[in-house]
Amino acid sequence: MIARILVCVVAAGAILLLSLGVATADVEATMTQARAAMETKDYATAARLYHDVVTQYPNDTCAPEAVMGLGRCYRFLRQGDYAVQTFGYLLSTYPQSQYASEAKYQIACCYLEKDDVKQSIKELSEFVGLYPQSRHAPEAQLQVGYMHLRLAAPDQSKDEQAKHNSDADAAFAKVISMFPLERETCAKAEIQRANIALLESRKQPETLQKLKDRVISLQQQYSDMSTEVQNGFKRLLTQIASAKGDSANAVEGADDLLRSSGGTPEARRGALLLKASVYFKQAEYAQALEQYLAVIDECKKGRSDLRTLEVECSAQMLSARCYVKLGQIDKAKEIWQSVVKNHPKSYYATLAKQRLAECSKSSARGKTVPAH
Repeated sequence: MIARILVCVVAAGAILLLSLGVATADVEATMTQARAAMETKDYATAARLYHDVVTQYPNDTCAPEAVMGLGRCYRFLRQGDYAVQTFGYLLSTYPQSQYASEAKYQIACCYLEKDDVKQSIKELSEFVGLYPQSRHAPEAQLQVGYMHLRLAAPDQSKDEQAKHNSDADAAFAKVISMFPLERETCAKAEIQRANIALLESRKQPETLQKLKDRVISLQQQYSDMSTEVQNGFKRLLTQIASAKGDSANAVEGADDLLRSSGGTPEARRGALLLKASVYFKQAEYAQALEQYLAVIDECKKGRSDLRTLEVECSAQMLSARCYVKLGQIDKAKEIWQSVVKNHPKSYYATLAKQRLAECSKSSARGKTVPAH
């Protein structure tokens, strides 16, 4: 089986068969060469050398390390399916190896990279259950919570969103109970739990005040943590101020986040989105539009990963909403048409088609286009 599943690697954009010849009879020398190739990021060469060791010396003490190295090569070469099979082979063939826990974690990482949310949750949860002492376990459990939040997508029903948010909250609570000494990770989990609580408290002034007090207490408890954590608490307090109708403090908080974002695209986009939502809630649509357009610009300058594209689509739809409020229907239609054309399989394309249909009906009846 190993000879069947571990023989492909990407080179110049194509999958090539690896040579089955042994680079050298000296296993340790081959391993040394493979490690050196990994250091220089020559993953095709490293994969060939690791493969030679695995196929020719499966009982050697170096074999588990060679399988691990081969799996990592496939992952770096973006051959996720081969990587998963290789790490799975390690787990079934060398279950007592020191590399077993790392192999299980790498399988979960492959599914994360494939954006397979449900399988990621399964693999990450299994990993934490099997290897709670692993250095990766705290981050893996945190990722379980993030993946549950991903499932609470806008196209889900309210009941489905509530279920996924509840599952996410339970996953974040598990981070705090299982890994209390990992304070940075626990702080991130607390921030996410507070975010979920905010979703449930937006129209309850008394609950919002209690949540604000809780966030301030957590902010003090984790005052020695990273800038990312501190900004997370600032963002929460800004969102709470906005939910309470405290526009002045909400705008001030958003501006503070922009100043302290550290220049990271993700942090800056988050701060701009937050500021835009505050302005929109105040019915200051021109100012809100300015922020949404800035988010779109930031996304276009950044990397084109799935999360960035999702943020860009969301900002485009929200900017169209502002244009409708400002009476610039043609501008809104251009955006909807662009979303449908450029992201045809997304939830936002479905939403954009609905908006275009509503626009056509409203125009035919001489009515105002609704701004959802």
